[in-house]
Amino acid sequence: MIWSGNGVHSRDYPSPSDLLLTESVILAPLTSRLHAAGPAATPGADMPTELQASELTFRDAEAVLDRAQTLMSTGDISEVMKTFAEDVVVRFADFPETHGRPPLEKFLRARFARQKNYRLQKQLRAVSGSVIACYWEGEWDDGQDGRQMQGRGIELLTMRGGEIARWEAAFNVWEKGGPPSLPIV
Repeated sequence: MIWSGNGVHSRDYPSPSDLLLTESVILAPLTSRLHAAGPAATPGADMPTELQASELTFRDAEAVLDRAQTLMSTGDISEVMKTFAEDVVVRFADFPETHGRPPLEKFLRARFARQKNYRLQKQLRAVSGSVIACYWEGEWDDGQDGRQMQGRGIELLTMRGGEIARWEAAFNVWEKGGPPSLPIV
């Protein structure tokens, strides 16, 4: 996804001949299999629902990320939870690994209580089989003390049957305008 300076979402798709294919990253032909049933009632509901593990395309992956970005920015936990498989495995930053929707929902409720006015942008970086790799940035107001916060990260989403079956994320957070907070230097 590409965001212009005025916040308008636009896309530039490379032609298949522009893509460099390697053994580690294989991008399927840039054809959309999105449902063309007209406007959806739910924001981002155009996410493919019947993807086979090895059939994810660039456009399919963008639809998954568009929906995730929309739903996470609205904080609608019930709709966010519908994007995850019942047996989802989550490895988010330094939190313990969880299995299944109930612990994920508990995590998201605590997260959204802390991240008020959450604004998220995701950028697709690669697609390989059923795995989507993306970079993301977010801003929010801290729900405990009102500080303006920023974060960025990389995540891997493994899809199965149109749902996220594995969510792995590395996440760095700091106060907006503040000094770096990662204790490595």
